[in-house]
Amino acid sequence: MFILQVLLRFLILSIANSLPIVKNRPPDQKIPTTDDLQDAKRYEKDGGYIEDPATPKKPMDLLLNWELQGSTMDEPRCGVPDVAEYVITEKDLKWTSTIITYRIVNYTPDLPPSDVNQNIQEALRMWSKATPLQFIQVHRGNADLMISFVPKEHGDFFPFDGPQGVLAHAFPPGEHLGGDVHFDEEETWTVDLEDFNLFSVAVHEFGHALGLDHSRNPYALMYPIYSYFNSENFTLPTDDVQGIQELYGSRPSSIITPTICSQEVPIDAIAHWEGGIIIFKDRHVWYHHPNLSAHKAIVTTSLWEDIPDSIDAAYDNPVKDNILLIKGRQFWSVNGSHVKVEEPRDIGDFGFPRSVMRIDAAVHDWEKGRTFFFTGDVCWSYNEQQGQMDHGFPVQLELQFPGVGNKVDAAYMHENGNIYFYKEETEIEYDPRIGRVTHVTDKFSVLC
Repeated sequence: MFILQVLLRFLILSIANSLPIVKNRPPDQKIPTTDDLQDAKRYEKDGGYIEDPATPKKPMDLLLNWELQGSTMDEPRCGVPDVAEYVITEKDLKWTSTIITYRIVNYTPDLPPSDVNQNIQEALRMWSKATPLQFIQVHRGNADLMISFVPKEHGDFFPFDGPQGVLAHAFPPGEHLGGDVHFDEEETWTVDLEDFNLFSVAVHEFGHALGLDHSRNPYALMYPIYSYFNSENFTLPTDDVQGIQELYGSRPSSIITPTICSQEVPIDAIAHWEGGIIIFKDRHVWYHHPNLSAHKAIVTTSLWEDIPDSIDAAYDNPVKDNILLIKGRQFWSVNGSHVKVEEPRDIGDFGFPRSVMRIDAAVHDWEKGRTFFFTGDVCWSYNEQQGQMDHGFPVQLELQFPGVGNKVDAAYMHENGNIYFYKEETEIEYDPRIGRVTHVTDKFSVLC
């Protein structure tokens, strides 16, 4: 009964926003003009993301996409029936958070997993560049966008039909199946002009997963005809930009203060990550981006597989463009949501003696080119370029950073050049240029 209710809900909301895809449009094939489209659907206005509120929506079984009435009916196409009258599926079908998680449930054997990851990331980035949306890949549990390669009947009542037919389909924002994107595993997926280019199909389907229907503009990405796109030089056409920005607004040109002032201290660790900062507390992480007003808690192990569910310290190394996550005597190097080193390494690689069993906090000072580690009441200085500890360390923490105290739980260097230390329920702002504490508060104010 529950499955039928879910199916009925998605049918009513026109979930099936599929792309009838024609492989490699012949050069002599006539591109439909606006006049053609108006003749085919007289009740519509001109192509693009323009909705006429005076025009009643038609029952879904009475609508037939213009292209499917012609010879493209038997050509390879996307598999969500073209049933919605307007480009935006429904006014309320949009993600409420500007931080959207996605998970690649399984991989096609046609491509290396790294190629799939890269093409999915690039396809999502096209939409992120035009909106305030930020996409984060998780590896476990549920995500907003669940991406999979599946054949035939695969549990959503919209079975695929084998090679050279339906290529993929996507569901608009919502719970359960909402946001899910399915690629037909019986097609051959590529990263070039051969067969079906994964990026080209994915970037279109993600438009549906974000809330867009098909455009009637033949030059739009969301126009229901397949075309090959090169991810290296592709940009969203104006029509698609207008459509997605009607739902989510444009990407802010100025910095918006993230709503993290209410974040409670103490915290376990904090570091720069993908243009924002990531905060670790217990088994969760919070991601904050300067262009986003929202934030979302994510389970640590869903972001990075085989990483402990809580960590002791973290720091970002701009020289190597990675983040180091430290737990006990082990550390992991990660780049985005991918672990760069499969097996954890020992902190002895930094030069720590066996007597050091835990690092409480770490922060990279990019002005000095040093990473400071804090263990108990002492501080260590590590030269990232030379890959060794500086001579004369460790020293007392209070001696290196006067006024901070004899223990810290987390540390972070802000873009303003100040270092923020966190100790139990206290945030301490330290200015390394003058060598003293400039502010102490019990609020998380680093970005407030």
